[in-house]
Amino acid sequence: MWQQDGRHDYNRELMGGGESLLEWLQRVVMGWFEELFSAAVHDERVQWLLAALGVVIVVAVGWFVWRKRLKLFSSSHRIDALDYELEGDTIYGVDFVQLIQEAMAREDYGQVVRLVYLQTLKMLSDARRVNWQASKTPTQYVAEVRQEDFTELSHLFMRVRYGNFTATKQLAERMNILQENVERWLNQPTEGGEEA
Repeated sequence: MWQQDGRHDYNRELMGGGESLLEWLQRVVMGWFEELFSAAVHDERVQWLLAALGVVIVVAVGWFVWRKRLKLFSSSHRIDALDYELEGDTIYGVDFVQLIQEAMAREDYGQVVRLVYLQTLKMLSDARRVNWQASKTPTQYVAEVRQEDFTELSHLFMRVRYGNFTATKQLAERMNILQENVERWLNQPTEGGEEA
């Protein structure tokens, strides 16, 4: 009886309308536009003007990004990055001895460090001490090998390659010594009498 009487239905005030938050927000924003521009919002010329203003804003933002981030749109920058990626860090089909000699002759010690490291990875891969994959990081190889000279070799490589550390002739020579130590370690007989 009293429950069916509308005067006692207090829940009706708590129930929202059938409008979602997005619809409500759209209604409020359109209300502001109508108040701001009054009848002009319904005028076709004003709609064209607003569309043109939107295009100008998009072009201005694009121009600003292009000016501030010119490298993103520079064709020469992209080609340089692409050339490097095509060269890539691979261990197969590379004449390391010749390339290292050429880099030493050019005094390109950063390249020497890179090539010595990759050549060492090839030695380790050929000896089945690492599972070489182009996507692996030096840290992952260090975890696989767990050999002191290889760990130092990897750290030096990472400092030059990723830490912007300038490679010197002394560093390139140190890399060669560490590589020889790793090679000697690989050739040591194991306890079972087999080659490592």
